[in-house]
Amino acid sequence: MALTKVYIGATENLELYNGDDIISFVFTVTNADNTAYSFTGYTDINLYIYADKNRKMLVKTILAADFVISTNTITWSSDYSASIALENGIYYYSLTYEDATSRPISIAVGSLRVI
Repeated sequence: MALTKVYIGATENLELYNGDDIISFVFTVTNADNTAYSFTGYTDINLYIYADKNRKMLVKTILAADFVISTNTITWSSDYSASIALENGIYYYSLTYEDATSRPISIAVGSLRVI
């Protein structure tokens, strides 16, 4: 299990080991004043992986089934070969959720290094 604390819209760089499943990677999401962020009314959550920093070339989408939201934490668990399956290299990601109005809200963005 890995833990990381992020602010809504924050840059957080991640590193994955090629072939290793992701088991209970926890994002603890807070507001800028360190209070717990509320995901009340969320309808969807996805992690988008891009080939470029400008997020123009989508490589992979990790769907909501791989995430669990509880209070202000997001727990990510994925089977590497089934959900991720990326070659070694540097990618870029955006973890977003949608609220009741279907508006995408960025939770975290950054580089995703697969080694």
